[in-house]
Amino acid sequence: MDYEYKDQHFSVEIAEALIEERYTSGVSLTYVEKKVLTIHMERGGLEPPEEDNSGVIVKKALQHLSGFAKASEISKYFWRYAKTDQWIFGKGKHWIYLYYFPQEKRDAEETGRSVFPCKIGKADGVARNGHIKYDAPEKRVESLTRGAREFAKIPLLFRTDSHTTLETAIHKHLELQHKSIRKRPSKEWFLTNPREVVKIVAKINFDLLRPAYNFSAIFADME
Repeated sequence: MDYEYKDQHFSVEIAEALIEERYTSGVSLTYVEKKVLTIHMERGGLEPPEEDNSGVIVKKALQHLSGFAKASEISKYFWRYAKTDQWIFGKGKHWIYLYYFPQEKRDAEETGRSVFPCKIGKADGVARNGHIKYDAPEKRVESLTRGAREFAKIPLLFRTDSHTTLETAIHKHLELQHKSIRKRPSKEWFLTNPREVVKIVAKINFDLLRPAYNFSAIFADME
């Protein structure tokens, strides 16, 4: 298959497309810069125009992706990239996550329901050396779902310095809407969906609005 950007100079648009194609975890900014430029040129693309720097191009691409909750700057030289059907919001050392089991979502959709069982929990994000653990939510969910009938999906991640406070606020909001699921091993299960929870968090945590996320595009992507 022909490369879409063959014979084109490396640009923000190209860097963004290759980042979304290639990365679904955390990795250093320097590595991403070198890798996506190499891939572009190996496929028949051209170097950046003389007046442009590949590092600046990649940084701009990441900043644009962050507006769609598809990338998150963990530190000055390290970024976390959203997996397929996943969105990462906010800033901070710790994490709030939402996960569900795909079969329960399919069961809800088959009966015309837009909400399904979702667990909303928290994960400490600071390692002993003081570094932020970019994969802390996955590690936490893995430990909670070990032995489950299927792998859990984690569509939502929120970064915050006040994960206990934010988690409690989300739970209370859903409880007041009578969305709690009683017949579960923990009190963190609710009948909801990712879009609904993003809207709740945006109301609770106004800092979420400051990076100017493109919520209309994000919600359309969630459908």
